[in-house]
Amino acid sequence: MDDDDAALAKYNSVLRREEIHYETTMRREEMPWQGQLDRIRHFDRAAIDIGLTAVQSGILANAGALVALLAFTGQIWEKDPNHIIVHRLVTVSAPFVRGLICGLATTIVAYIYQSVMTAWAANELKKMSKAEFSKFGFRWVARPMAVVMLALACGSFWGFILGVLKLPSVLR
Repeated sequence: MDDDDAALAKYNSVLRREEIHYETTMRREEMPWQGQLDRIRHFDRAAIDIGLTAVQSGILANAGALVALLAFTGQIWEKDPNHIIVHRLVTVSAPFVRGLICGLATTIVAYIYQSVMTAWAANELKKMSKAEFSKFGFRWVARPMAVVMLALACGSFWGFILGVLKLPSVLR
């Protein structure tokens, strides 16, 4: 029995060393993976913050320009409602209105985009838990929606720029 016990103890010792080696290796491999995942989350959060700032800036710039134009138009309107500059100021406000609408539409599309991406991620987790892997799902919607979002955000800024460029010609 002593030989059997010694052999069993040696086997358990070797098995334990292999188990410790395996656990150490797994922890080492998990650390870079976890760090990479944290970096991706950070970059994703930074991209969202930059996008939010851009959309808020577009909305604020166009809304601010509209408020300023309305206040200026109101002052002139009180003095002479038939003055030609009143009609011109109303006309020049159109790009600001379009820019504001684009900014608001960007917010709506961004909300839908984020909902689709959340549904896609939940679907992927569900597939992983069932050990199913598929290339199809909600992911195909992401690129077109991102392009629409970017176009609307650019439209918001473009509306502001057009309004600013038209304004001096009206005030002459």
